[in-house]
Amino acid sequence: MHIQLKNVVKTYGRFKALDGANIDIAEGTKTALVGPNGSGKSTLIRVIMGLISCEGEVSLDGRSPYLRRSSTARETAYAPQSAPRTGATVDEIVKAVSAIREIERETVVAAAGRLDFDLNAVSSKPVRELSGGMKQKLMLALAFAAPARLLILDEPTASLDAESRGRFFEEFESITGSATVLLCSHRLEEVRRLVDRVIVLNAGRVAYDGPAADFIRDRSISLIEIHADDPDRFVSQGNGEWLNELGFHRGSKGVWTKSVDRAAKLDLLESLARRFDSNSVDVTARDVENYEQ
Repeated sequence: MHIQLKNVVKTYGRFKALDGANIDIAEGTKTALVGPNGSGKSTLIRVIMGLISCEGEVSLDGRSPYLRRSSTARETAYAPQSAPRTGATVDEIVKAVSAIREIERETVVAAAGRLDFDLNAVSSKPVRELSGGMKQKLMLALAFAAPARLLILDEPTASLDAESRGRFFEEFESITGSATVLLCSHRLEEVRRLVDRVIVLNAGRVAYDGPAADFIRDRSISLIEIHADDPDRFVSQGNGEWLNELGFHRGSKGVWTKSVDRAAKLDLLESLARRFDSNSVDVTARDVENYEQ
């Protein structure tokens, strides 16, 4: 599904949730929508789905989502960050969504099973009584149950453990195919693995729109740690002063640390290797991700 927004503005009183957003998402592409809380991500999703009005132009395949609500609902799969706090049972929700999507209930049961979620075992339970992880799996199963031309996932693994996230990745990669995907996520692991493009919103405006690889690279740093077997002797040899000049900071238990971007990591490690005897000093480097950079 081809998504286009032209000079979209959405205000709530004096607050502009979206402020002249211009976005063009080609059919079949996979895009991450990121930004701090309050940046306009949720508003943008609701605008694309035709759930709230706005100024400007919004089109899905050249047609307004406000004028084609039924077909948009059938062609769109949406997994919200938080499941609705409803007294309706799991089975009632499954039947309602199945009717809208025109799919069999067993299709949803099968999708849930691939996420290691026994839907039949909780079918009579109110949705609001499920655990956070179960609610998340229910929303994902409903979204993954049938082919969709537009798949919108809002923080899809926020309540999942490591094993469940692995199953989510497997299912995502097997079912998305040619669908247009819009992913809201604070996890760089998901951005790296699931999308090709990143759009960053800040105060309702597009602050970045480009390749996911560039976005990730600019937010990746390396943490260099130096552990000395004999910290006092290590300092008496002038090493502490030398490390301070390089920008290292001494922590507890004689550990010096410094954060650098990955481009500078190799040069720094070479300098450390020339300086220190590996038998008395342990130098480690690990890559970390700085999402808010």
